[in-house]
Amino acid sequence: MSDYKRHRPTYIGRIIISLTLLLVVWYGNDARFYKISWAFLALSVLWGIIVETRINLDRLFPWNTYLRTFSDIALFTALIYLTGGIHSFFTTALIFATAANSLKLTRTSGLYTIFLCISSIVVMNAMLLLDLIPAVNLLASPVSKINLVNAIASPILLLFALFTIHQLIFSVYSKLNKERSESNRLLGEVHIAKEQTEIKKEEVELAQRETLKQKQETEELNRLIKSLNEELNLKHIMQKVARYVNENFRINHYALYSVNSEKTSISLLEANFPDSVSNEDRNKIINFQIPINGEKGSHAFTIRTKRPFFIHNAQNVQRIEKNTEEEIFIIRQCNLQSTLFLPLILNNEPIGILDFSNAMEKMEIAKSDIIRLSILGEQLAGIIHGSNLFKQVQEEREKALAAQKEAEAAKQLAEEARRQSDKLLFNILPEKIARELKETGAVESLFYDRVSIMFTDFIGFTQSVTQMLPDDLIMQLDGIFSQFDLICERRHIEKIKTIGDAYMCAGGVPDYNFTHFIDICLVALEMRNFMIETKKTKESISGEPFWDIRIGIHSGAVMAGVIGNKKFGFDLWGDDVNIAARMESSSEPQKINISGDTYELVKDYFVCFPRGLVSAKGKGDIPMYFLERLKPEYSFDADGIVPNSILLGIYDELRRGMDKI
Repeated sequence: MSDYKRHRPTYIGRIIISLTLLLVVWYGNDARFYKISWAFLALSVLWGIIVETRINLDRLFPWNTYLRTFSDIALFTALIYLTGGIHSFFTTALIFATAANSLKLTRTSGLYTIFLCISSIVVMNAMLLLDLIPAVNLLASPVSKINLVNAIASPILLLFALFTIHQLIFSVYSKLNKERSESNRLLGEVHIAKEQTEIKKEEVELAQRETLKQKQETEELNRLIKSLNEELNLKHIMQKVARYVNENFRINHYALYSVNSEKTSISLLEANFPDSVSNEDRNKIINFQIPINGEKGSHAFTIRTKRPFFIHNAQNVQRIEKNTEEEIFIIRQCNLQSTLFLPLILNNEPIGILDFSNAMEKMEIAKSDIIRLSILGEQLAGIIHGSNLFKQVQEEREKALAAQKEAEAAKQLAEEARRQSDKLLFNILPEKIARELKETGAVESLFYDRVSIMFTDFIGFTQSVTQMLPDDLIMQLDGIFSQFDLICERRHIEKIKTIGDAYMCAGGVPDYNFTHFIDICLVALEMRNFMIETKKTKESISGEPFWDIRIGIHSGAVMAGVIGNKKFGFDLWGDDVNIAARMESSSEPQKINISGDTYELVKDYFVCFPRGLVSAKGKGDIPMYFLERLKPEYSFDADGIVPNSILLGIYDELRRGMDKI
């Protein structure tokens, strides 16, 4: 609506006043009123032009508001001046009319009008005092005419004033009502906007909760899949899957089937049956081969479509008739209420089916739940396939390991037999000779220029043979000779052989050394002491006489080597071996008989009793000595059997001398 139309009542009111004044003047022949009426009419028209121009200028130049205020003050001053002063009734009416007009132009119209009135009066009085304008007085006309004019004009002006006041009040009320309506509208819009904001906020929070829930579900599913990828045992994999679906979907049972190589049937791999299923029915279900190449059957439909298949009411009669005999048996025996069939697809080929089911209550799962379980099925396809491959590889590996173990067992048996053979060989022959024979298949005979040979013999043994049982005799000999072996081993003396009750050993063979004469004498002393103590023990227990030992030692040159092809034997040859045998036969019970050659080697360390020249069979007279004990200065014990540190020091010097050679 244009500014002219918006302020049309003001313009019309002013024109009515002007026309009324013209009529009064026309009938009253008052030239002054006639001029004033035309002037008021012109000013009313001019007022409308100024209003329109002033508003348009304000739109272009906001600072023009000050000019508008000045023009309003000038206009009010002119109106008051022309109407004869502030005391005039006409002036009062014009002020009301101007106030109504100002109400349309400004928000603070009342204050603005008062401001204009006061300012105009001040300006007019100032101009009168300064004689800038002549004074006028409309009340100076004849009383009759003035009364006639007032009588006619006053009601009209009063009605106009009331109309103006009504317009003022109506405008204020309309403005306030409009502002209140606008305020209510704004409040309503704010309330609606607030409600919409709350709704959007709730929607956002719901979306956030749903997103968080989906994120948590996805993270939980990812953790499960990661855990499954770490497993290779199919049973453990399915136990984790069963726990997951039970906690998240309230699914109680599962059955995992694999497709056979001909793609004609499926067989059960893993399952957890309801407790109500008997062992007989379980075994029957485990052995089922469910056909999948026909039209009937839920499993066949799942394989054919390669999509999940959910049956909410598995006990429905019409639904049951669409299953195979095997599936009907499973549904009835397990009392299945709902079943979800998930195809396990790998490289676009079905490799199995995973059944989820509830026995006592129906499954309540949404489409989104089926999607999540389908994702699990997709992952399980690769995992289970990998598990089956691992199982096959594991079986092949176990077969290979079994074959390897058999080979290792055979190898160990062979190695054990070889060790036994080596042990036997090392027991028969000296270690050095046995190694040489093992490595080369032959042993080179060696000459030793100085060794010590010892023979022992038991007095009374021949008589015991006829009196003792064979087992007892062998046991007695084995116990004694085993102890002799330990003594020889401890003193670095090599056992050569036993002949009946005779025991032969030597020092300095097969490893030559400078301590053989000390070693052989210490062995002889220890063997004699062992036999003396044994004799005492045996006789005190049984009361029967026991064997006495005779020992003979000689030092000289020998030949050493191995004889035999199947039964090997290490032996010594030479005249000095025979002399050593004569030393034993020339000895006495519990005595150690040594030759003069041996005496010369040991006289500084051992106490020896000279026997003089003693006749030896086939050797003539030979100087002989009885070896009694270690000299006190070289003996650790009172019996003179164990060497002390002094003799051991000398012994070490002799060995180091050998090492230097």
